[in-house]
Amino acid sequence: MAQAGSAVLYDTPYDKEIAQLSRKLDETRIFYGSADYMREMESRKNKANHIYEAAAPSAVAKRAIFNSKASGEKNFLGKKELVSDVETNGIDISKIKKAELPAKLRDMDTDEIKNHIKGQSLRRKELQTKIDRLAKKRQAHIENLVKNEAGKGGESLDAKIYNCIKTQAADKKIVYTDGPAY
Repeated sequence: MAQAGSAVLYDTPYDKEIAQLSRKLDETRIFYGSADYMREMESRKNKANHIYEAAAPSAVAKRAIFNSKASGEKNFLGKKELVSDVETNGIDISKIKKAELPAKLRDMDTDEIKNHIKGQSLRRKELQTKIDRLAKKRQAHIENLVKNEAGKGGESLDAKIYNCIKTQAADKKIVYTDGPAY
């Protein structure tokens, strides 16, 4: 494959809203653990904020869509994220040391923490649903652009890689029916 085929990044009418929803989705995360881990997660939060400030809405939208999928879950959640750990892994809040909780939860009793986590979980699901809905519209919009821009999207590095993988997968009886996600 020649390296001349360039990757493409499309701007869509949905990017700005997806980027705003992504920032709100990030706010639903509640990290817990050792002081060192909490500092590491605070650093990640600061890096994410920098991305929101500096990156184009289309790039932030792409990141948000990735993070809202199962493939991006670990990137989004990290190792110790309270909302997910309580809901998915059945972590017992009463077993977590107060010192390992974020400062805003330390003065709450167990029921208040559970209610706060439930609220964040509901907010997260609502935001992910909105991001998923907009992501589908974004993808359809880009697919339409690719179809109408001969020599750009259809011949991009993204499309070439996708077609190469699709061909190799067919040899293994794996069938890809959708095109590349942009």
